[in-house]
Amino acid sequence: MKTKAPKPRYRRLLPLSLLFAGCVFLFNPTVNLFDVLPDAVGYLLLWMALRYASETFAHFDDALRRFRILFWISLAKIPAIFVMMSVVGKNMDERGLIAVFALGFAIVELIFVLPAFRAFFEGFTYLGERHGVTGALTGARGGIDRLTVFTLVFLLCKHALSFLPELVLTSTFFHNGSLEPNAVNPIAFYPVLAVLGVIISLVVGIVWLVKMHAYVGALRKDAALHHLLTAEYEKSLDAFSALDERRTQKTFLLLCFFGFLFALDPVLNSFDVLPNVFSAICFFFALWLAKSPLYARTLSLLYGVAAIAYAVASGLFFSQFKLTDIAYQDAAMHAYTPVLVTSIFEAVLFFGTVALLLKEMRAFVLAHTGKSLRTSDTVLRNEVHASLFKKIRSLGVFSFLYALLRPVCTFLLTLTDRHVVTKDEANAFYAEGSVIYSSRFSYLWIVVLIAGALLAAYVYFLTDEAKSEANLKKDE
Repeated sequence: MKTKAPKPRYRRLLPLSLLFAGCVFLFNPTVNLFDVLPDAVGYLLLWMALRYASETFAHFDDALRRFRILFWISLAKIPAIFVMMSVVGKNMDERGLIAVFALGFAIVELIFVLPAFRAFFEGFTYLGERHGVTGALTGARGGIDRLTVFTLVFLLCKHALSFLPELVLTSTFFHNGSLEPNAVNPIAFYPVLAVLGVIISLVVGIVWLVKMHAYVGALRKDAALHHLLTAEYEKSLDAFSALDERRTQKTFLLLCFFGFLFALDPVLNSFDVLPNVFSAICFFFALWLAKSPLYARTLSLLYGVAAIAYAVASGLFFSQFKLTDIAYQDAAMHAYTPVLVTSIFEAVLFFGTVALLLKEMRAFVLAHTGKSLRTSDTVLRNEVHASLFKKIRSLGVFSFLYALLRPVCTFLLTLTDRHVVTKDEANAFYAEGSVIYSSRFSYLWIVVLIAGALLAAYVYFLTDEAKSEANLKKDE
C-alpha cells in the first residue's frame, strides 16, 4: 500500500494553498452586508498565510498588518447583519439604514483592502526581483503588474456593487410620493439593480479567482521559490518553533476572552445579537489549544448545542408573544416552558465549560509566567503568582453568578400583571373589558447585559495581566 510523502516543512513559510483558500472566500459578491462566503474567513486565511513570510521577508509586513485589520472589520459585520435582519421587510422608512450600513462598511474596507493587496503583490515582486523567483513576476498572464491592477478593479467593483443598489432605498418617494403625474417609484427597480450587481460582481470575481489560481500554480512550480523557502526555513527553524509557542499562548488567551464576550446577551427585538453558540466555539478551540481531555471539549460542544436549542425555543416563543406592554396571553406560560428549560441547561453547561477552562488558565499561569509553584506553595508569598490565582478564582465565582442570573431572569420574565381595560382607557387598540398581560420584569435583559459586559471586561484585564507576566505583550 502506497503512503503519501510528507509535505515539505518549508511550505509553512509561505503556504500557497492557504493563500488561495483566502482568495476563494473573497471572490463572491457581497449584497449590502450579506456574504455567503464570509470575507472575515478570507482575510484570516491570508493573515495566517503571511504570518511566517513576514518574519523572513519584511516586504510582506504591511500586507499582513492590513489583512489583520480587515479581519476585525469584517468580523464587526456580524452584529450589524443582525441589525439589518431586524430592518428588512419592515417599515420602509427604516430601509435606508441598510444603505447607510452597506456604504459605511464598503468605504472602511476599501480604505484598507486596496493598499493591502497592493502591498501583497509588492511582496511577491520583491521575491522576484531580489531573489530571482521568476514565477512571482511572470506567473500571471501579462505579468504581476496587470494582475495587481485587475485585483484592484475587482475589489472596487465588489465593494461598490455591495451598496450602490441599496441607494435607491433612500428614496423619499414611498413616504412623500411625487408631484409629477405617472412618476415611477425608484424603489421598484431595486430587485433588478440588486440582481445585476450580483451578476457583474460574480463574473469579475470568478475571472479574478481564475487568474489567482494560475498565479499560485506558477509559484508552486517555481524551483527557485522552493530553494529559497527551504534555505530560509532551515535557517530560522528554532525561531519559528518559539514563535509558534508564543502564538499558541496568545491565541489561547484571546479565545478565552472572546468566549466570554460572545456570552453577552445584547437583545434586539427579542434576538441575541451575539449568539452564545460562538461563545461555545471559542471555548472549544481554547480547550483544544490547551490539549484538554476529550470530556472537556465535549462539554463545550454540548454547551453550544444547548445555546442553539435555547435560541430556537426563544425564537419560536417570541414569534407569537412579545415582552412589551402587551406581554402575555393565557397560553404564554405554557409556551414559555421550553425557553426556561433550555435556559437552565445552557447555564449549567456554560458554567461547567468555564470551570474546566479556568483549570487550564491556572495551568497556563504555572507554565508560562515563570512561576513554577503549586497552588499550595502560594504561602511563600509570591505576590504575582498569588494575585493571578486569586483573580482566576474570583472569575469562577463571577461566572457562577452570571450563569445563575440567566435562568433566574428567564423565569422572572414569566411573572405578569393582569389588567382589565377601563372605559376611560379604551381606545382603537383595546376595547373596554379587554385583558392585558404585561411582564413585571421586562427590563431584566438590561441587567443580564450589564452583568455579562462586566464579566467580559474582567476577563479582558485578567488575560491582559497573564499576557504581561508571560512576556507576550510585545508583538512578534
